[in-house]
Amino acid sequence: MPQMEPPILRICSLVWLCFCIIHLLGANWPPRS
Repeated sequence: MPQMEPPILRICSLVWLCFCIIHLLGANWPPRS
């Protein structure tokens, strides 16, 4: 397998990272008890 990573994988990785960060922030962001 050549080291030619399709952009889809990179986009998926970025989206997953953003989703995780937003989820972590959203869990403590809204001051909802």
